[in-house]
Amino acid sequence: MNKFHQNSINKINIKYENIGELLIEKVSNNPDKIFIICPGRRTDKCTYSEFLSNTLIIAKYLIDSGLKEKDVISIIFNNSSEFLLLYFASLLTGIIVVPINPDLSPLEIQYIVENSKSKQIYYKIDLNDKINIVVNQLKDKIVSVPVKPIIQFDTNQFGDKELDLSTISKIKKHNKAVIIYTSGTTGNPKGVMLTHGNMMSNVEGISKLITFDRTEKFLSFLPLSHS
Repeated sequence: MNKFHQNSINKINIKYENIGELLIEKVSNNPDKIFIICPGRRTDKCTYSEFLSNTLIIAKYLIDSGLKEKDVISIIFNNSSEFLLLYFASLLTGIIVVPINPDLSPLEIQYIVENSKSKQIYYKIDLNDKINIVVNQLKDKIVSVPVKPIIQFDTNQFGDKELDLSTISKIKKHNKAVIIYTSGTTGNPKGVMLTHGNMMSNVEGISKLITFDRTEKFLSFLPLSHS
């Protein structure tokens, strides 16, 4: 198995410069196909084209808020449409995203936000009390943005203008995309940096090891904040 795995990885050829290019091509090939279904107290569902459009709207909002390429933001959500939209919106702009488990304590969240040098926190509105503790400790170092539930991917909170697609072409494989923090069982959590190239290599490697059919659905219940 190890030999097969190594041989497969050695043959990986990444034709995209960044995650945005990969997403845009998949959307162009499957515009009306269902992209994702997020069940829960409500069920969010959207097509590939709807997901891209809403992601571009949030990406434009991030840039208009004063963020720029290589800035860092933290997002604190359970698995949800809000998480995915903010996650991909960050990747499309060159902003580095730090996903944080909402079940962490205020002290643990504060450490990750401060250590990652995040400039903004986006979080589930239900976490107001917890995040206020974090923000009060960090004083003027951080901007917090409570995100209302995005019912059926309603992005009214973020306006209606989409990011210019030319922005995406500036992002290269070596650009940092995500910082994932370890659980910190033997000390303070450590941030693991992944580039756009790292993430696309993982996707390409998995696709060589596991055969997916375009008609199949893939179930994910592990926390997206630690993937």
